[in-house]
Amino acid sequence: MARRLALVLTCALLALARPAVAAEGDAPTLGTPTFTPDSAISVDIAVEVAPHNAETQVYVEYVTAGAYRRVPGAATTVFIATVNGPEGSAVVVTGHVGGLEPGSTYRMRVKASNTGGETLGSDVIVKTPAAPKTSFKATVGKKTTKLTKLVVSGLLGTGGEAVQLTCRTASRGCPFRNRTIVDLDDGTLVLTRQLKTSPLAPGAKVAVIVSSDGTRLTTLTLKIRDGQQPKVTRG
Repeated sequence: MARRLALVLTCALLALARPAVAAEGDAPTLGTPTFTPDSAISVDIAVEVAPHNAETQVYVEYVTAGAYRRVPGAATTVFIATVNGPEGSAVVVTGHVGGLEPGSTYRMRVKASNTGGETLGSDVIVKTPAAPKTSFKATVGKKTTKLTKLVVSGLLGTGGEAVQLTCRTASRGCPFRNRTIVDLDDGTLVLTRQLKTSPLAPGAKVAVIVSSDGTRLTTLTLKIRDGQQPKVTRG
Protein backbone atom coordinates (compact mmCIF):
# COMPACT_ATOMS: atom_id res chain seq x y z
CA MET A 1 0.00 0.00 0.00
CA ALA A 2 2.84 2.37 0.91
CA ARG A 3 4.69 1.52 -2.33
CA ARG A 4 1.53 2.20 -4.39
CA LEU A 5 1.04 5.57 -2.64
CA ALA A 6 4.67 6.51 -3.27
CA LEU A 7 4.27 5.65 -6.97
CA VAL A 8 1.16 7.81 -7.26
CA LEU A 9 2.91 10.72 -5.58
CA THR A 10 5.94 10.34 -7.87
CA CYS A 11 3.75 10.39 -11.01
CA ALA A 12 1.93 13.46 -9.73
CA LEU A 13 5.21 15.28 -9.09
CA LEU A 14 6.50 14.39 -12.56
CA ALA A 15 3.30 15.70 -14.11
CA LEU A 16 3.69 18.99 -12.26
CA ALA A 17 7.33 19.26 -13.39
CA ARG A 18 6.46 19.00 -17.08
CA PRO A 19 6.25 22.36 -18.90
CA ALA A 20 2.78 23.33 -20.12
CA VAL A 21 2.23 22.57 -23.81
CA ALA A 22 -0.24 24.61 -25.79
CA ALA A 23 -3.13 22.50 -26.92
CA GLU A 24 -4.33 22.33 -30.49
CA GLY A 25 -6.63 25.26 -31.14
CA ASP A 26 -4.73 27.71 -28.94
CA ALA A 27 -3.91 31.17 -30.26
CA PRO A 28 -0.61 31.37 -32.17
CA THR A 29 2.66 32.19 -30.44
CA LEU A 30 4.98 34.88 -31.82
CA GLY A 31 8.74 35.22 -31.57
CA THR A 32 10.62 38.53 -31.71
CA PRO A 33 10.29 40.01 -35.21
CA THR A 34 13.01 41.76 -37.19
CA PHE A 35 12.20 44.69 -39.48
CA THR A 36 14.93 45.52 -42.01
CA PRO A 37 14.65 48.48 -44.42
CA ASP A 38 14.91 47.15 -47.97
CA SER A 39 14.75 50.56 -49.64
CA ALA A 40 13.65 54.09 -48.79
CA ILE A 41 10.01 52.97 -49.14
CA SER A 42 9.95 49.33 -48.03
CA VAL A 43 10.80 47.04 -45.12
CA ASP A 44 11.46 43.29 -44.95
CA ILE A 45 10.13 41.33 -41.99
CA ALA A 46 11.02 37.97 -40.44
CA VAL A 47 9.24 36.45 -37.44
CA GLU A 48 8.90 33.00 -35.86
CA VAL A 49 5.30 31.81 -35.56
CA ALA A 50 4.00 28.72 -33.75
CA PRO A 51 0.55 28.10 -35.28
CA HIS A 52 -0.37 25.22 -32.89
CA ASN A 53 -1.67 22.95 -35.63
CA ALA A 54 -4.20 25.49 -36.86
CA GLU A 55 -4.22 27.50 -40.06
CA THR A 56 -2.82 30.87 -39.03
CA GLN A 57 -2.84 34.22 -40.83
CA VAL A 58 0.10 36.55 -40.21
CA TYR A 59 -0.10 40.32 -40.70
CA VAL A 60 1.94 43.45 -40.08
CA GLU A 61 0.21 46.54 -38.69
CA TYR A 62 1.83 49.94 -38.81
CA VAL A 63 1.18 53.59 -38.03
CA THR A 64 3.38 56.67 -38.14
CA ALA A 65 5.51 56.96 -35.02
CA GLY A 66 3.37 59.68 -33.45
CA ALA A 67 0.07 57.88 -33.96
CA TYR A 68 -1.78 55.52 -31.61
CA ARG A 69 -4.10 52.60 -32.30
CA ARG A 70 -6.99 53.84 -30.19
CA VAL A 71 -9.27 54.24 -33.22
CA PRO A 72 -10.15 50.92 -34.97
CA GLY A 73 -8.89 50.89 -38.52
CA ALA A 74 -6.38 53.68 -37.92
CA ALA A 75 -3.44 51.36 -38.58
CA THR A 76 -2.51 50.05 -42.02
CA THR A 77 -2.63 46.23 -42.11
CA VAL A 78 -0.56 44.19 -44.58
CA PHE A 79 -1.14 40.45 -45.05
CA ILE A 80 2.12 38.49 -44.93
CA ALA A 81 1.38 34.74 -45.07
CA THR A 82 -0.80 31.79 -44.07
CA VAL A 83 1.02 29.06 -42.13
CA ASN A 84 0.24 25.76 -40.44
CA GLY A 85 2.28 23.22 -38.53
CA PRO A 86 2.11 20.42 -35.96
CA GLU A 87 1.85 21.14 -32.26
CA GLY A 88 5.06 22.50 -30.80
CA SER A 89 6.65 23.44 -34.14
CA ALA A 90 7.45 27.01 -35.18
CA VAL A 91 7.75 28.43 -38.68
CA VAL A 92 9.87 31.40 -39.73
CA VAL A 93 7.64 33.71 -41.75
CA THR A 94 9.13 36.35 -44.03
CA GLY A 95 7.34 39.19 -45.78
CA HIS A 96 7.58 42.65 -47.29
CA VAL A 97 5.88 45.95 -46.46
CA GLY A 98 5.99 48.58 -49.20
CA GLY A 99 4.42 51.92 -49.94
CA LEU A 100 6.19 53.71 -47.09
CA GLU A 101 7.61 57.24 -47.09
CA PRO A 102 11.38 57.85 -47.35
CA GLY A 103 13.10 59.10 -44.23
CA SER A 104 10.10 58.39 -41.99
CA THR A 105 9.56 56.68 -38.64
CA TYR A 106 6.88 54.03 -38.07
CA ARG A 107 5.57 51.88 -35.24
CA MET A 108 5.12 48.33 -36.53
CA ARG A 109 3.92 45.11 -34.96
CA VAL A 110 3.07 41.56 -36.03
CA LYS A 111 -0.43 40.16 -35.64
CA ALA A 112 -1.28 36.45 -35.97
CA SER A 113 -4.72 34.89 -35.72
CA ASN A 114 -6.35 31.48 -36.02
CA THR A 115 -9.42 29.69 -34.70
CA GLY A 116 -7.89 29.76 -31.22
CA GLY A 117 -7.61 33.52 -31.05
CA GLU A 118 -5.40 36.47 -31.95
CA THR A 119 -1.89 37.33 -30.77
CA LEU A 120 -0.40 40.82 -31.02
CA GLY A 121 3.33 41.46 -30.90
CA SER A 122 4.96 44.45 -29.27
CA ASP A 123 5.48 47.72 -31.13
CA VAL A 124 8.84 48.13 -32.88
CA ILE A 125 10.15 51.50 -34.06
CA VAL A 126 11.25 51.27 -37.71
CA LYS A 127 12.96 54.05 -39.66
CA THR A 128 13.15 54.13 -43.45
CA PRO A 129 16.28 55.59 -45.05
CA ALA A 130 16.20 58.89 -46.87
CA ALA A 131 15.67 58.69 -50.63
CA PRO A 132 18.84 58.66 -52.76
CA LYS A 133 20.07 62.08 -53.81
CA THR A 134 21.40 63.16 -57.22
CA SER A 135 23.94 65.98 -57.41
CA PHE A 136 25.75 67.61 -60.33
CA LYS A 137 28.26 70.23 -61.40
CA ALA A 138 28.26 71.96 -64.76
CA THR A 139 30.81 74.01 -66.64
CA VAL A 140 29.13 76.54 -68.90
CA GLY A 141 30.94 77.59 -72.07
CA LYS A 142 30.12 80.10 -74.76
CA LYS A 143 27.87 77.76 -76.74
CA THR A 144 27.82 74.46 -74.83
CA THR A 145 27.69 73.05 -71.30
CA LYS A 146 29.57 70.09 -69.85
CA LEU A 147 28.35 68.09 -66.85
CA THR A 148 31.58 67.56 -64.96
CA LYS A 149 29.86 65.74 -62.08
CA LEU A 150 26.70 63.64 -62.02
CA VAL A 151 26.39 61.41 -58.96
CA VAL A 152 23.64 59.43 -57.19
CA SER A 153 24.38 58.94 -53.47
CA GLY A 154 22.56 57.15 -50.65
CA LEU A 155 21.91 53.89 -52.51
CA LEU A 156 21.27 50.82 -50.34
CA GLY A 157 22.30 48.21 -52.91
CA THR A 158 19.52 45.83 -51.87
CA GLY A 159 18.76 44.56 -55.37
CA GLY A 160 15.53 46.36 -56.21
CA GLU A 161 17.06 49.74 -56.98
CA ALA A 162 17.56 51.03 -60.52
CA VAL A 163 18.85 54.27 -62.04
CA GLN A 164 17.59 55.45 -65.42
CA LEU A 165 19.61 58.07 -67.27
CA THR A 166 18.12 59.82 -70.28
CA CYS A 167 19.63 62.47 -72.55
CA ARG A 168 17.67 64.24 -75.27
CA THR A 169 18.28 65.07 -78.00
CA ALA A 170 21.17 63.67 -80.05
CA SER A 171 21.30 66.82 -82.16
CA ARG A 172 22.04 68.74 -78.96
CA GLY A 173 25.10 66.68 -78.05
CA CYS A 174 23.57 63.69 -76.23
CA PRO A 175 25.71 60.56 -76.74
CA PHE A 176 22.69 58.27 -76.14
CA ARG A 177 18.96 58.41 -75.51
CA ASN A 178 18.25 56.07 -72.61
CA ARG A 179 20.25 53.84 -70.26
CA THR A 180 19.13 51.88 -67.18
CA ILE A 181 21.58 50.68 -64.56
CA VAL A 182 20.62 47.88 -62.14
CA ASP A 183 22.43 45.56 -59.69
CA LEU A 184 23.70 48.62 -57.85
CA ASP A 185 26.16 48.59 -54.99
CA ASP A 186 25.40 50.49 -51.83
CA GLY A 187 26.82 53.97 -51.59
CA THR A 188 27.43 56.17 -54.62
CA LEU A 189 26.91 55.72 -58.36
CA VAL A 190 28.97 57.99 -60.63
CA LEU A 191 27.18 58.75 -63.90
CA THR A 192 29.60 61.35 -65.27
CA ARG A 193 31.36 58.87 -67.54
CA GLN A 194 28.05 57.77 -69.03
CA LEU A 195 27.82 61.18 -70.68
CA LYS A 196 31.52 61.13 -71.61
CA THR A 197 31.59 64.81 -70.62
CA SER A 198 29.92 65.51 -73.96
CA PRO A 199 29.36 69.20 -74.82
CA LEU A 200 25.61 69.71 -74.54
CA ALA A 201 23.94 72.44 -76.55
CA PRO A 202 21.06 74.57 -75.27
CA GLY A 203 17.80 72.62 -75.46
CA ALA A 204 19.29 69.27 -74.39
CA LYS A 205 17.63 67.57 -71.41
CA VAL A 206 19.34 65.19 -69.01
CA ALA A 207 17.20 63.27 -66.50
CA VAL A 208 18.19 60.90 -63.69
CA ILE A 209 15.37 58.72 -62.32
CA VAL A 210 16.00 56.56 -59.25
CA SER A 211 13.47 53.81 -58.53
CA SER A 212 13.01 50.84 -56.23
CA ASP A 213 10.99 47.78 -57.27
CA GLY A 214 9.40 49.86 -60.04
CA THR A 215 8.40 52.74 -57.76
CA ARG A 216 9.98 56.10 -58.52
CA LEU A 217 11.91 57.60 -55.60
CA THR A 218 13.56 60.71 -57.02
CA THR A 219 13.95 62.54 -60.32
CA LEU A 220 16.48 65.17 -61.35
CA THR A 221 16.02 66.92 -64.70
CA LEU A 222 18.59 69.32 -66.11
CA LYS A 223 17.68 71.53 -69.06
CA ILE A 224 20.71 72.99 -70.79
CA ARG A 225 20.50 76.73 -71.34
CA ASP A 226 22.50 79.24 -73.33
CA GLY A 227 25.27 80.86 -71.30
CA GLN A 228 23.94 79.90 -67.85
CA GLN A 229 23.67 76.99 -65.47
CA PRO A 230 21.15 74.27 -66.35
CA LYS A 231 17.56 74.72 -65.20
CA VAL A 232 16.99 72.23 -62.37
CA THR A 233 13.74 70.37 -61.71
CA ARG A 234 13.50 67.84 -58.88
CA GLY A 235 10.70 65.45 -58.14
